[in-house]
Order: sequence, then C-alpha cells, then structure tokens
Amino acid sequence: MKSRHILSMLLAVVLVIATLSLVSFSVSAAATEIASAEAFMAMTDGEYKLTQNIDLTEAGTLASFKGTLDGGGYTVTVSAPVFGELSGTVKNLTVAGEIAISGTTTVGALANTANGATVEGVTSTVTMTGSANGDYLRASGIIGTANATTVKGSTFSGSINVSALEHKENDNGIGGIAGHISQGSLITDCVNTGSIATSAKAKSNRGAQGGIVGFAQGSTITRCVNKGALSSDASSFCVGGILGRTQPTVQSDNSHIVHISYCANYGSVTKTNSGGELAGGIAAYYRQGSVKYSYNVGTISNSNGQCGGIFGYINAEKGGIEISYNYNIGSCKHGIGFAKNDNSVTSQDNYYLASAASDGTPFGSDGNFKGNFKATAVADAAALNAAVLALSETPFVVDPASNNGYAVFSWQCTHSGDKTPSCEGNKCAICGVLVDNNGTGEHSYPDEWTTIDEATVTADGSAERSCTGCGNTETKVLDALGKITPTDGVYAVSTEDQMLWLVAGINNGSVAANASIAIKEDITLTNGMDMITPTFKGTVDGEGHTVSGLTNTLFKRTGDGFTLKNLTMNGDIDYSALANDSQRTTASVTLYAEAGYTIENVVSNVNIKVSATDLNAGGIMGFANAGTVKNTTYAGEYTINWTAGKGGAVGAIVGWLNDNGAKAYITDCAFTGEFTLTNSEKNDNALY
Repeated sequence: MKSRHILSMLLAVVLVIATLSLVSFSVSAAATEIASAEAFMAMTDGEYKLTQNIDLTEAGTLASFKGTLDGGGYTVTVSAPVFGELSGTVKNLTVAGEIAISGTTTVGALANTANGATVEGVTSTVTMTGSANGDYLRASGIIGTANATTVKGSTFSGSINVSALEHKENDNGIGGIAGHISQGSLITDCVNTGSIATSAKAKSNRGAQGGIVGFAQGSTITRCVNKGALSSDASSFCVGGILGRTQPTVQSDNSHIVHISYCANYGSVTKTNSGGELAGGIAAYYRQGSVKYSYNVGTISNSNGQCGGIFGYINAEKGGIEISYNYNIGSCKHGIGFAKNDNSVTSQDNYYLASAASDGTPFGSDGNFKGNFKATAVADAAALNAAVLALSETPFVVDPASNNGYAVFSWQCTHSGDKTPSCEGNKCAICGVLVDNNGTGEHSYPDEWTTIDEATVTADGSAERSCTGCGNTETKVLDALGKITPTDGVYAVSTEDQMLWLVAGINNGSVAANASIAIKEDITLTNGMDMITPTFKGTVDGEGHTVSGLTNTLFKRTGDGFTLKNLTMNGDIDYSALANDSQRTTASVTLYAEAGYTIENVVSNVNIKVSATDLNAGGIMGFANAGTVKNTTYAGEYTINWTAGKGGAVGAIVGWLNDNGAKAYITDCAFTGEFTLTNSEKNDNALY
C-alpha cells in the first residue's frame, strides 16, 4: 500500500512538471534589450528594444532584419543605412547622421529595401548627399525601395541633395519617405519637412522626385503632408509635392494603379532647365488611379514644361482616372494641371484660386480634351471654403490659425479657437475633437423628451433630449401607435391602433403574412381599415370577440393554412361606387380562398353593396377552392345591382366554390341575412 502511495506522488509531480513545461511554451519571451552597437548588429529575427541612444557610425549596415525592433524613442546615429533589407517591424525610432550617395544604388536612411515590412513612428533627420551615375537611383530619408510595405506615422526632416545624375532606367525615385513603392505598399500619416534637390550631369537621366514618394506603382498614399522645398534641374525628371510619378505604362493586372487621398503639399516645387518633364502640387505624372480630397498651397513652377496645382501631367488615354474633391491655391501655370486626353475620366468638385493660375485656365491640353475633367475657379478663401465644406463627407474644416484661413483637414486643426464644453471635457469648436478630459464623463439628461416626429399607426416617430451640462443631444425612437411585440409568436390585439398597425405591417411586409393573431377585446374601427392584400396564410383567433366598423373585406386572398375562428364581424362595405366590372368578387372575409383554409365559428353581420356585370358574391368568401367552413353564419344585407353580364354566382357562404379535385366541406352553417338583387334580368346566366 505504501509503494502505491509513493507511486501516486511521483505521477503527480511528473504531471505538474509537464503542465509547467506546456505553460512555459505558451508565453512569449520578453524583448531583448539593446544598449550597444555590437548588440544591435547581432539582431536577427527576434523581438528587440533599445534602452539608450546608439552610435552606429562605425558599425555599417545590418544586412537583413526580420524581427521586431521598438526604438523606445531613442536615436541611432548612422553613416550608412541602418538595414540593407528589412522584412520585419521597426517602430518608435529616430535615425540621425549623414549618408553618402554614389553610383547605381538603392539607399534609405532606415532601410535600402523593405519587403513586407512595417515601419511606424520613425523619424529621420539624416542628411543624404552625393552623386550617382549608374543605371538607376532610388533614395529616401526612410526607405529606398518598398515592396508590400506599410510606412505609418513617420517623418523625414533631414535633407537630400543628389548631383551629377545620369541614369538610364525610368523608374528612378527620390522621396522624403520612400524612393520607390510597389506591390500594394501603403504610405499613411507621414510628413516630410526636409528639402530634396537634384541636378543632372547630362540630359540622359530619367526619374521622379516627390516630397513623400518618388516613384509609385500599385500602391496607396494617404493622409500625408509635404512641407519641404523640392527642386530639380535634371532632364526628364518629374517633381511632385506628394508623388513624383506613377508607372508610365498600363499593366493588364492593374499593378500600376496608384491612389492618393487626403494629402497636402505646402512646399515649393521648382523645376528648371527641363527637358520637357513636369511639376505638380500633388503629383507630377499620373497614368491611372485617383487623386481625391487633397490640396496644394505651395508654389509650383517649371521653366520649360507643364505644371499644375494638383498634377503636372496626366495621360488619360486608357481612362481609369479619378480627380475629385481637390483644391489648389498655390501659384502655378494651370489651376489643376495638364491632360494629354481625358477618356473615361471621373472628375468633380475640384477648385482652384483664379489668381493662382498664370494662364487663367484649370487645365492645359494637347487637343484631345473632351471636358471630362471638372474644375471651378474661386475668387477668394471665403468662396473656396464654402465649396469644400459643402462636399459630401467633407474632411475639411476652417481653422483661422492655419493655412491663412483656407480650409485644412480636420486632423490638421490647431484647436486654437473657441472650446465647447462637454461632460467629457472641452471640445474644439472647429473640428469637434476633445482637447481636454476635465469633465465628469457623464451626461445629465432631463426626464422629459421632446417629440420631433409624431408616431403614427404606420410609422415610428422620434424624440430627443439635451444634456443640461453640455448640450449633447441623444435621440430615441417612438414606437408606431399600436405597435405589438409578439409573445410566443402570437400578436395579441386589444385596441383599434393595434389592429391598424398590424394590418399596415402585413401590407408593408414588416409582419409576416403567416402570422398568428389573437383578438383579446372587442374592437371598433372609427374610420374602417385597409384590406390585407398579401396572400395571408396565418391564423386569426377572435376568441369570441367582435370587430366593428369594417369598410373593406378582411383579406384579398388567403392561402393554404389560413384559419379564421371565433370572431364576429360588423360593418358596411360599399363597392357600388366603383366603376362597373372593377370589383368582380365580393365577400366579407376573403375575396379569393386558395385550397387549405379553415373558417370556424364566425358570424358576419357585414352589409355589402356592389354593382357589377359578372360577379362572384359570397357572404364569407367570393371564390373558394377546397377547404372547410363550419358553424359559420352570414347575417348581413347583400345588395347586388346587375349592370349587364354573362354569368355570376351568389351564395350566402361562398359565391363560387371550386373543389379543384379536392373536397370542400361546408357544414353547420346558416344564412339569416338578406340578399337584394336588382336588374337581375340583365344577367340571366347568374347562379343564386
């Protein structure tokens, strides 16, 4: 027995050890702390965190990094790019120093090339200078070439100055955030304040220069701002405040398409000694994609070529371009830009300051211009602000302390104006953002609500009330009069409003046409009610109650499964005012009954008047297929005026009964009312 006890204890210990081992595997290791250049250069694919500033000027470039690096707000000082290839994540890092550019190269202060990487919260103050005369040059203050990479919330405030350019390839790119982007890369919430200047050794180089991105294909740039000065005297170079150029040829897989939105350029764009290339406030050269909700403030100039406030040149020969909701107030040649042609172009609500366009036109054209590009000249800030604030889903606000009173994005608001108190704190009166949280966080609402829209039997209403502390308004829905919430799947009807709401709901489809209905009280209809027009297959149990004031047949058509029982009906239905032959079937319960109905313990005291030619007239049903009617009485007065006709059928319970191959049962039923037929000689074929 003792040995068994020892064995049990050993098994328990083994189990605990095994459990702890499993737990240890499920917990990720803490980030490795990096405090030296040696440790930095030894990083691989793990998680790392800087604990102090690090000097990498003697360390060179870490060839490849696939891990995650949190810079912790610290700075690395460099004399060469931090990484050769980046395929991991870098965040919260500042890069400082000086980097030389030469030859054929891809160079970025953070990484030469990024493949599937994420860069967030990186600041680069690096100075990049040199000359380059190889096949291509891709250079940037952060990423040289970005493929399938996201760069978010990052800033370049250094400078790039490249001379003696002489390249053969046309996808060169120099930009503040990235030189060249492709394969679905995303550049968002980034800012460039650094200057970028290029000059040419000979007139044989090609390429692009942008405040944010130099060259782009198949990518997106959004919520980015350039405030840096851009200049170039390089031949065949495109210079744009946000983007230099896109892929010049249309690709069948759409891999060339670029989208720009919510971007702003404040920097000057200066192109001199041009060999015919371009300058634009947002983009210099555009092939396919979109430029939306963006604006330019900077001066755009080109001594020997086209330039425009939004784009320098667009080739819309293949269509697929949208230029909408943009504005320009910067001095330039064309208010918006130059278009080679504008086939299949979408364009609306673009605006430019009339005094800013030196040629007085929104667009220049090579002659193939069909007018698909749209732009409107405005005289001053007031007119422009009114126009952009009226845009649907406008991102703009007017902050008097920003952009000389011209509209800016709401997220650019300085919050320097009035504040609106709220229970959470004070909100900027311009953009509505909470600028401090010194409130209680709780609203104080009165008990009373103010009705905005009265509820009816067919539609909900609305009411509102305002917080006594901050004025914040909340609303609520006022249920339609008589609105019923079914209990156990049954709609219980006790009032006239409930009856009217239910009928309206079945007719508009909000209540199923196979609903179960129970009438809980006698109901009098003040002004009658509409006929239920969808084919009704549900159940109505009157539970011995009476519905009075009917002015229409209850149902236009009933389907298989329809049941009506235990109900007394009173009212007057007058079809005689209708044009002849417009009402060929009349009854109090249903005009047409498909097979499968059951009507039981029903009394109809409804009086019916009708004028018609051919007519199927029944006290309960006008025309019916096979079904069951029992213990049912028609006791109303039925008045029929024949106007002509070839036939008809009149019956106290059903006008025309068609068994359709199945059995119809009418049993224990009675007629205690009265039929009055006038002009019956005009319809000798009618059956009574």
